[in-house]
Amino acid sequence: MVSNNTEIKKKFKAEMLTDKEFKFYFIDTVIGQFQYGKRTSFCSKLHSYKTTAQQINFIRDLLFLDPDQSYYYSVKGLQDDSYDPSKPQSSR
Repeated sequence: MVSNNTEIKKKFKAEMLTDKEFKFYFIDTVIGQFQYGKRTSFCSKLHSYKTTAQQINFIRDLLFLDPDQSYYYSVKGLQDDSYDPSKPQSSR
């Protein structure tokens, strides 16, 4: 089980985020499942895991669908006004 903020951010490859930024990053992933119509499948899958560690790994795997996503939750990422057509998020 992950025991502190540094360890959990490392597990999510989000070490560059402050604790506050990480909280937004983490919860946005969960809330996004509800917002975009995946509530039932998300809850069923989450409930199928018996330990907190397994549930955290499941959420982590959702975050890894976009490996650059954590960058855009950082102050640096939010201030990034560069444009890369291969990464539409970079124009945020």
